[in-house]
Amino acid sequence: MLTIRTVFDARPQRTKFNQLTALLVATWHRHARAHRMEVLAVGEVPVGLKSFLDELGVHVVLVAPSPNDAFSKNSNKMTACYPCASGNRMLLVDNDTCITGHLNPQPRTGSSPAARQCASFSATTPATISPTPSARSGVSASPNTSTPTTKVPAAPMPVHTA
Repeated sequence: MLTIRTVFDARPQRTKFNQLTALLVATWHRHARAHRMEVLAVGEVPVGLKSFLDELGVHVVLVAPSPNDAFSKNSNKMTACYPCASGNRMLLVDNDTCITGHLNPQPRTGSSPAARQCASFSATTPATISPTPSARSGVSASPNTSTPTTKVPAAPMPVHTA
């Protein structure tokens, strides 16, 4: 199992994070609720958001602001960088992240314990979206039936002058 963790700054001057955290949690609930979700809250979580998090089964942990909070806007994220007590792998995400597909951790193989603790994540294509076909239908001998190697040009073409 995986633990997905984010830091939510709930202090009054940081109200924009309320909506971002709610969106992250909603996308987690839709696509990855098989994995544990933790929200480390700096400050008092607003009542409406707290009830939403509780309803969806999110684990909320109240934490104090980092001692370096006045000097670095990212210091509170560092409070989340500790191993999970359960021994789960931990994925630290920003609260402006959206989970758009199912997370399927595939353990890496390797001889070292560190290599075995890592995981790679592959988002699966939702059932409502069909993958790009590998070839167009038609006569296979025609060069027009193959899928183009590039779908979009990497850069705009320069204007030709006479």
